[in-house]
Amino acid sequence: MFETLTKGLAKKGHQVDVISPFPQKRPFVNYTDLIVIPPQLNIVNNISYNIAKNIWTVQIVSVVAGNDICEHLAHPDIQKLIHNPPKDPPYDVVLIQVFAAHCFAIFGHLFNVPVIGISPPNLYPWYNSFVGNPKNLAILPNNLLPFVNPMNFWQRIYNTLSTAINQIYFNHLTEYQDEQIRKYVGPNLPSVRQLEANISMILVNSYFSLDGIRPLTQAIVEVGGLHVQDDNSKLPPISPVNVLIKIANPKELPPGLPKNIRISSWLPQLKVLKHRNVKAFITHGGLLGTQEAISYGVPMIGIPLFSDQFTNIANYVKKNIAVKLDYENLSEDNMDAALNAILYNSTYREAARKLAQQFLDRPLKPIDTASFWIEYIVKYGKDALRSPAMDLNWWQVELLDVYAFLLFTSIVIVYITIHLTLMFLNMISSKRLQQKKCLYLRTTCQCSTDGYRILGVFPINGRSHWIMMEALMKGLAERGHQVDVVTHFKTRSTNPNYREIILENILGSAVNNLTAKEILYFGSMNIERLTYMAGLKLCELMEQPRLQEIIKNPPKNPPYDLVITELFAGHCYLAFGRHLKVPMIGMMSSPFHDWAAHQIGVPDETSYVPNIFSGYSQQMTFWERLINTITVRYLQMQMDYYTNLQTEIVKRSFGIDATINDLFKNLSLVLVNSHHSMHGIRPFPQSVVEIGGLHLTNDIDPLAPEVQKWLDESKHGCIYFTFGSMVRIETFSKELMEAFYKAFEKIAPVRVLMKVAKKEELLPGLPKNVMTQSWFSQIPILKHKNTRVFITHGGLMGTTESIFCGVPMIGIPLFGDQKVNIQNYVKRKVAISLGSIHEVTEEKLTNALETILKDPSYTTNVKKLSQLFVDRPQTAMDTATYWVEYVIKHGNILQSPAIHVPWWQKSLLDIYGALLLAIIITLYLIILVLRGLKYIYQRNFGDSDNKKKKTSTSKKYN
Repeated sequence: MFETLTKGLAKKGHQVDVISPFPQKRPFVNYTDLIVIPPQLNIVNNISYNIAKNIWTVQIVSVVAGNDICEHLAHPDIQKLIHNPPKDPPYDVVLIQVFAAHCFAIFGHLFNVPVIGISPPNLYPWYNSFVGNPKNLAILPNNLLPFVNPMNFWQRIYNTLSTAINQIYFNHLTEYQDEQIRKYVGPNLPSVRQLEANISMILVNSYFSLDGIRPLTQAIVEVGGLHVQDDNSKLPPISPVNVLIKIANPKELPPGLPKNIRISSWLPQLKVLKHRNVKAFITHGGLLGTQEAISYGVPMIGIPLFSDQFTNIANYVKKNIAVKLDYENLSEDNMDAALNAILYNSTYREAARKLAQQFLDRPLKPIDTASFWIEYIVKYGKDALRSPAMDLNWWQVELLDVYAFLLFTSIVIVYITIHLTLMFLNMISSKRLQQKKCLYLRTTCQCSTDGYRILGVFPINGRSHWIMMEALMKGLAERGHQVDVVTHFKTRSTNPNYREIILENILGSAVNNLTAKEILYFGSMNIERLTYMAGLKLCELMEQPRLQEIIKNPPKNPPYDLVITELFAGHCYLAFGRHLKVPMIGMMSSPFHDWAAHQIGVPDETSYVPNIFSGYSQQMTFWERLINTITVRYLQMQMDYYTNLQTEIVKRSFGIDATINDLFKNLSLVLVNSHHSMHGIRPFPQSVVEIGGLHLTNDIDPLAPEVQKWLDESKHGCIYFTFGSMVRIETFSKELMEAFYKAFEKIAPVRVLMKVAKKEELLPGLPKNVMTQSWFSQIPILKHKNTRVFITHGGLMGTTESIFCGVPMIGIPLFGDQKVNIQNYVKRKVAISLGSIHEVTEEKLTNALETILKDPSYTTNVKKLSQLFVDRPQTAMDTATYWVEYVIKHGNILQSPAIHVPWWQKSLLDIYGALLLAIIITLYLIILVLRGLKYIYQRNFGDSDNKKKKTSTSKKYN
């Protein structure tokens, strides 16, 4: 894998220097074998059966493949490199194997360059902490265990404890590398744990189609099959041959080899597996070899010996492409049965061929993916993909402090409640007693690539939502797909592949229609209102004739292959996928919705991922994490409760008896309007794809002539001011508008473009340096060289365009995700926030404008952020289109197994609860035993001790 990667980088024009035990046999352009080190442990054709049975404990990995290899730091040539690194040019990045010898990450520190890890196996238990990747032990067995998902309760306990013990033991054993670094490199250097935490990215030899769906941060890049490089050369004819066996030492083979077997000390494995007559691959389950077999659709018989081989083979058995045999119980009968199954049961070969298609179907080749992200780290620095989880303790990431606080608080509340209740009952009892006495007295006294047909259903009547949906559907039509779009918005598309189904506007439009009073309503929006306005009311559109026609008489020539809808609050539209029996894709026009995480299998990670309404940054205090966790759980419960009210509409419209949660399980893919450069690093499963900036196409309207002239003549710069497509600025208070006017007047001769829906309602006294219109072509304005600042409410579409064009912002958030968007940009020093609309004053606005106009750092920062945002292996449109077509071709294979696991299991609360209970019971039993021993001691020896004391006392006084 390393050879393929380094040669691939050299082919792309990079100068690559390599330290390894394997020098090249022939010169290779741009590739230099800088230092050839002797193998610390010769394992090539050198591991016997007896060794294999006992190999690969954490101790062997840590010491033999870790500490022993770190002794190479003493190699004379490595010492020269440490003390005299090249300077013309210097190194830009260091690549190391992440396995156990992590001392070599010291080169990154010495050369002051990023370090990238390469992992030939899948992620080992100790890798996740290097980049803050979630372990997800509830659904992901560590690859030193023979478990597959789903695991039962006891397997999850074993998985949790095993992973923790492996990591602790690995860390303990490899701490010796700190001494080696001090001995061979120098004093006062980072520890090996600190070096691991400074790894910028890990390229891992896995791919979801083989290894399963799991959430990964952007710093984990899957390049499984990177080494599968076919030069299309043919295998020399070897005939007749029925079985090929690789035998290192043929002389040691027992006599009696059958005539249909040919042996060799070395075989060109790729060529063998590629041959059309190869029907089965008998293997120990090593990852590289099995990936090669899968690439060519060859089913396997697995005889795992050590390490991750048990996990690999168990995984392939589950996928029905392999039969597993136990090496300790091999016999002629079970081998014969396995061979017959693989050779004569066609389902194994069919499953292997289908898996090969899924494994090879990627937006980029593994080498291109690896090269892109290596270059990305070199360009943007070692922290470009760093997870905020790296700045937290493990127990903070797992929210154990938050759960402990909530548990303690609950116990205190229950205790106080019980105590007060008992006090109250005692008081009642006392009063009743007094009443009885009084009563007694009274008584006594008184008484495509292929062209597919796609249905897009977008019922929200908001242009800011529609912009992203329109861009995708038009992009799919341009790529040859037949697209039918249900929408409120007519477009000017002349593409014959694009057909609109316009809904009747019975709910009213949000375009240029929100006044200052209505913003107060939206600003105090809760889930109940949201799910009513954008959910239940939206679902009532299902009764419209045009939608009923699709439901009752869907097209059949050709039929639909896919349905795409927006995921917001109208989840009833997910029923289209089940009704039409096709895959379903959801789109989010904002960053990922917290309330949908558990339904899609996205880890909440509330320890460092703030909810969309919070306004928190990713670095939260304990109290912020507590509030964030409670808020997210509450949002999820509320959203589930209120959207399930849509079930009746689904049943009435489609005849489907399913809950909204059931419909979410038919969701194959979610396309999200976010990008890690803007919204931070967070783990997503492969079913969630970030396509932020999808709407940034070249198909934009030109500026009106008068606006173009105004901008061209704005030699001192121009401010662009809009609150988006929904909000009417002219409806704000007189005091606020006067503050805007005075601030704009003060910055003259700098000019201002201000979007005003109804100019006749605008407060009189508009300064001369301000031009207003009811609509502007926004991207050309932001792209203009004279545009200096964007005053915005913080809507995602507009701020994305501003960052894309490199324009700093002044934010006045009004509602929804706008607050968290602006906070995010303030943190990146590309914006200034004025707080809520009620906090805006002439002085604050003037100061903000003058700061951005005079301080070049804001423009510098936003242009750098623009580069990070734009620099991708594929455009947002190509990414979205690829994954849409992938889902149509391969079905629902991206779905996370986490959606079938309750949140408390995903958070391992049942495991932690069981461990806590076990500790309490153990302590209780220890106390009981100690008490019993004390009792026995006192019973047997207590009297004699007392007698001795009495005797000694009497003697003393006598």
